[in-house]
Amino acid sequence: MTTISRALVSIKHFNQQFAKFLSETKFSGVSRKGVEISTGKKANEFTEESRKAIQSAKDKIKSDFELRCKVNTANNTTKVKVGGQEMSISEALIYRTHTLPYIKNLRGKMYNEYVQNLATFQQLDNELSSKLLQQTNEDMKALLEKTERPTVIDIKKDIDELDETINFFDLEFDAILTETNPQVVV
Repeated sequence: MTTISRALVSIKHFNQQFAKFLSETKFSGVSRKGVEISTGKKANEFTEESRKAIQSAKDKIKSDFELRCKVNTANNTTKVKVGGQEMSISEALIYRTHTLPYIKNLRGKMYNEYVQNLATFQQLDNELSSKLLQQTNEDMKALLEKTERPTVIDIKKDIDELDETINFFDLEFDAILTETNPQVVV
């Protein structure tokens, strides 16, 4: 048994070690007069080493797959508190990888529109203020105030909520994984 943290390190090392193993191992050869020609080894010795290397490669791949499955199972069953919401590590990873980019795009569009609309509001409000200063009739002033006063549909709270989610995943989620992964046994 091992922890998620150690398993992830093992998986990373496996990737590097397996690539090295493949580059250094000869699985097939050509023999002439009972000798494999590229290595100079007896053909039957080379064949036996080749079969062992093939089996070793298959065993390593199987072991890596099983370890990845154990990490995946642990990630599916281990719950963490993410931005005030409880979810599995797998769900949180999916959320960060696939959902968060959409949230960032939504936040960006909402923010840009909001800033543009604040500028438009300010311009229209200034125009109305000028009209009101020029107007001497109080009834007309009241009518202008009532009919032409601009308002902004305020989405600042929504933008702030999205910021909170984005900041949490950008700043705190890795810390939660760093704290959780060493404790979870796979």
